[in-house]
Amino acid sequence: MRSLKNQVTLLVMGIIALVTMIVILVFYLQARPILLMNTETEAKRDIAAAEAIIDLKHPGPWHTRGGILYKGQAEVNNNYFLVDYIKELTGASCSIYLNNVCVSTTEIDGDCYIRAVDQSVPKEVRSKVLEAGQIYLGQAEVEGRVSQAAYKPIINDDGQVIGVLYIGTRSSLYNSIIYGSMKTIGIAGLILAVLIALITRYFVDRKLVKSKPLREVDAEIWRSPKQELVHNSIKDNDFDMLDTLLDWQQELPKGLNPLTLKEILLFLLENDGDEVTVKDVSKSMSLSTVTVRRYLDYMEECGLVDVEQEYGSVGRPLKLYKLKG
Repeated sequence: MRSLKNQVTLLVMGIIALVTMIVILVFYLQARPILLMNTETEAKRDIAAAEAIIDLKHPGPWHTRGGILYKGQAEVNNNYFLVDYIKELTGASCSIYLNNVCVSTTEIDGDCYIRAVDQSVPKEVRSKVLEAGQIYLGQAEVEGRVSQAAYKPIINDDGQVIGVLYIGTRSSLYNSIIYGSMKTIGIAGLILAVLIALITRYFVDRKLVKSKPLREVDAEIWRSPKQELVHNSIKDNDFDMLDTLLDWQQELPKGLNPLTLKEILLFLLENDGDEVTVKDVSKSMSLSTVTVRRYLDYMEECGLVDVEQEYGSVGRPLKLYKLKG
């Protein structure tokens, strides 16, 4: 079973870890729409720039002839110079499709290290762009990678959709920002959890020391360096006697203090083998003789001391106290 301070430490670390996870989740939910909006804005800008570059380099309408896509008089099929030029200026990947099949692209087939032509338009794009003739902005899977993309229909002079122009945005910058921020928050939360847990453990230790039962505190005091020589001379069975007395603390008569009782017992242990009087104890410990007599009488009742009486010529007999052997 874990100690109280370990339980409190783990509880504090758990709470801070939970709060950190909530902060990260809230940050992600708040930042993700901003990320998507920025990448969509960039995709719109890049696809507009791509169209302008194509019109500038190859004026004229889009059309097909013999299963080949043309822009003006320029053949687009396998025209990698055109798509590479667009990527160089915009930084975005570019692909051109004839109907549903890619005929020119900057994408590389990872298995063959050649241009990934003959690929189909992603299924999530097909109905909106090829069939409805609308622009698609959103995430799409291209060559096994999901990226923020823009797909715009290629329309000929007759208003027919004959292909698709694709731009894949550079979302890595935004991803690095958002995920980098989440990582930073997580690390900061971990460091904060450790620091607060250590501080909490320190204060819990102090609190536990302050709230220790009197018998535990006194035991530590008794074993201080000042008493080292005394304790070195005390036998093990004497400590057994002391432990027995400690167990009786809760049964002390009214008006008796456990600490004072143990101090008197220590005095008797220091004088092991010698008989002492009430005045001896009173003088050594700066206590009244009445007080000392009450404690010694109690110890006599508990069977901890032997008492002998020494008779003088006049007056009451003098009591001599000695620890039982």
